[in-house]
Amino acid sequence: MISFTSTTIFYLSLAFFINLLYSFLIAARFSNLLTYFQERMSILHSFYVFCISKCGALITPFLAGSLLTKPLACKHYGNIPLPKGLFLTLLEQVLDFGILIILLPILLLFLGTYFFALYLQIFFILFLLAFVLFVLIKHELFITFIWKFKNFVPKILLKFGKKRGITQENTSESLKQIKESLTNKRFLLSLIPYIFIQIILMPFVLYFVVKAFSFNLGYSQIFLTYWASTALGKISGLPGGFGSTDLTMGGLLFLFRIGTLEATSIILAFRIITLAPALIIGGYLTFYLSALYSLKKIK
Repeated sequence: MISFTSTTIFYLSLAFFINLLYSFLIAARFSNLLTYFQERMSILHSFYVFCISKCGALITPFLAGSLLTKPLACKHYGNIPLPKGLFLTLLEQVLDFGILIILLPILLLFLGTYFFALYLQIFFILFLLAFVLFVLIKHELFITFIWKFKNFVPKILLKFGKKRGITQENTSESLKQIKESLTNKRFLLSLIPYIFIQIILMPFVLYFVVKAFSFNLGYSQIFLTYWASTALGKISGLPGGFGSTDLTMGGLLFLFRIGTLEATSIILAFRIITLAPALIIGGYLTFYLSALYSLKKIK
């Protein structure tokens, strides 16, 4: 078990700081997206929106929570029309998924040396590409599937969103607009710095958590462990990737000669640090905004 020495606290504090920096990086990326589409929101308010959206994603499968909470938060903090907020929410989700699409074939090739034969690696990569093509071509079916999970979202948010036009039809229309936006080279080039830093930065959270437990793994091993578990967690569709992300991360840590008890402690510490902004800030703001608009409705 971990002993809270000054060194341990130092490394855990570094992990917390890197995660907070990463959260503000995502907020800056979203603020940049808004500017490109002629909207404005400060990075601080974008950070609030990120926390609220992540909190919603923790309690709902797939994208159901984000599809409702993020457009509503954008409306509150940036006076952004809800249909446009829905479009931007989907666009950002597509970008995050695109990062995993780029990384996953590389990760599978490295993981394959430990777990899979070459033909299985090829199968997984082809399956992933086929899934992406299916989503792009048959996006109506994909949106219909995701929308089935709306019952996991608080009813007050469902009613509020429906009243202001956040519907399955508008979601499908937003996905069509996203396909058009992703063909714009200027738009994609403006996001490359954010995406590059995002890919490099986030594994450092896990790196410092592992250091806090007095283990020394190279950055390449940490990079593989973080992004492989994140990718599988995202693809699983489970709320927050719980279970799939944790089991993958634990298996890889065990592969790198970290014991089961220590790996479990590392995963727990990593989860607490990475979920703190969503649970504390996002949870509070979600409750606050729900209460605020409930009172306005009563009045």
